[in-house]
Amino acid sequence: MKNLSFISLTANRLSGNIPGHLGSFTALTYLSLESNQFSGVVPPELGKLVNLKSLILSGNKLVGTLPEALAQIKDLKDFRVSDNNLNGTVPEFIGNWTQLQKLELYATGLQGPIPLPIFHLEKLSDLRIADMPGPEFQLPNSPIERQFLVLRNINLTGTIPENAWKVEKTLDLNFNKLVGEIPPNTIRRRQFTFLSGNKLTGTVQDSFLQNSPNLDVSYNNFSRSPRCSSSNENNINWFRSSSSNNKLSDLLPCSGISRCPKYYRSFHINCGGQDVKNGKILYEGDQDSGSNAAARCYNRSGSNWGFSSTGDFMDDENFYDNKYTLQSNANISLVDFGLYATARKTPLSITYYGYCLENGNYTVRLHFAEIQFTDEKLYNKVARRVFDIYIQGIQVRKDFNFTKAVQGSNRSFTRAFNTTVTDRTLEIRLYWAGKGTTVIPIRGNYGPIISAISVCSGYRTYCEEPEETSKKPIVIGVVTSAVFLIFLVMGVIYWKLCYGDKYTRERELKGLDLKTGSFTLRQLKAATDNFNSENKIGEGGFGSVYKGELADGTIIAVKQLSPKSRQGNREFVNEIGIISCLQHLIWDDRWLTPGLAMQRSHADKP
Repeated sequence: MKNLSFISLTANRLSGNIPGHLGSFTALTYLSLESNQFSGVVPPELGKLVNLKSLILSGNKLVGTLPEALAQIKDLKDFRVSDNNLNGTVPEFIGNWTQLQKLELYATGLQGPIPLPIFHLEKLSDLRIADMPGPEFQLPNSPIERQFLVLRNINLTGTIPENAWKVEKTLDLNFNKLVGEIPPNTIRRRQFTFLSGNKLTGTVQDSFLQNSPNLDVSYNNFSRSPRCSSSNENNINWFRSSSSNNKLSDLLPCSGISRCPKYYRSFHINCGGQDVKNGKILYEGDQDSGSNAAARCYNRSGSNWGFSSTGDFMDDENFYDNKYTLQSNANISLVDFGLYATARKTPLSITYYGYCLENGNYTVRLHFAEIQFTDEKLYNKVARRVFDIYIQGIQVRKDFNFTKAVQGSNRSFTRAFNTTVTDRTLEIRLYWAGKGTTVIPIRGNYGPIISAISVCSGYRTYCEEPEETSKKPIVIGVVTSAVFLIFLVMGVIYWKLCYGDKYTRERELKGLDLKTGSFTLRQLKAATDNFNSENKIGEGGFGSVYKGELADGTIIAVKQLSPKSRQGNREFVNEIGIISCLQHLIWDDRWLTPGLAMQRSHADKP
């Protein structure tokens, strides 16, 4: 046993502490405890394994710091400790492993920044560090040309150094705070370039596009619209890659859509499959979006949704894999089998988006089923699928343990979330943050999967797309008509109260066969000294009589109908008729009806 050189206990559901006596196997060159359930600290006794070339501890529940004793392993070539719960900072002694060729630190629990000596390890051709909190730091311009450089979501700032563009196979700098432009002389052809979620500006040169078979520049601030022909030739993701006056064009570059033909209140997607009807709802499929989606932006023609996907299943040794959609081969006994027979999968991040939506409250329902890790094979029970869920940029589930939630394969479940749309768009993002198994059944099987998405307006448990896309114009029309009718009725009542008597009186006066004229109210006020009480000469049942003198010296009598009278119109007119018939009375045959008052003037000459 002392000459034992190779131990691999990968994916065996082993638990407890890592036994310290493993350090007694000093001839070991390879030790893998990956994808188990080991807890506790990394035993310092492992530092005695001075002949070790590969130490793989990923996919466990280890805590504490990495012991300084590991610095004694001088010839280590491959060190992986991803998906654990360690604490402290990345130890400096890693920078002294001069033979190191591969370093993988995904979601370790350690904090940055990364010690600078690590970037200068001459044989380190495969450097992968992701999802590590810590202070901001700039990527040094290391002279080392690497095959793989993954520095994702680790708070990088500043510009991308010149030598980083010389990476041969995969350059992944997603989700940092990098600024600046892509150099115009960057002509290195590599298979994958991921720059999503930064603050890059300027233009993307055609030469760079032609040498990037899989390029993601989404969520940046580039100033030039993409050359859409290149997007068709290669897998280039331009989603939200620039900022201009037209938000819809930024959202959907190369689509030709610059304005909304109408506004929607829902959308329903069958992820990874064809169109399928569930009840009365049609779930539109995205199967025709293409299989090689390492960097892909898809927009469903004739609808109001699409998706943006980024990431490569590394270590599967297949640059042109077809693993972005899944189809179940099992006999699934699901009520809604059509929705769960297929799924879309992503190695890193996928964002489903809806656009041209009415603003307001919405319910997002996500449909899941595990159709890859089936229970028919025992080793699949060890698999853990873990990812984060974001809606409208807000993290609604962190370290969502998909495997635990579904409780076995070929079982469906849903999760519903409430959200708000304020700018006509809605985004649902699934993100692999470096946790969960990556080697079951073979390497490259991990990442979020989703079967279907249902989005509808309002907060409710079930929704259907109405025949009319929007009822809002109808509601507005009904409300407007009701308000107009109310104002019309109020206007008629007001006119009746304020002006009805005036026109009735004028009509009744004009109906008499009189020789009449009219005075202005100003003339009568001047003649009667503004109806001065001293000029009052009498009072009847319907008003008072005032003596007045016109400008030409004519003496008149003016009878003023009381504003409070509602019954005297006819009687007042009759009185005028009687006065007009008196032969001994010389009278002025002119009258006035100003407002609510009515005056009749008489010229009495006894």
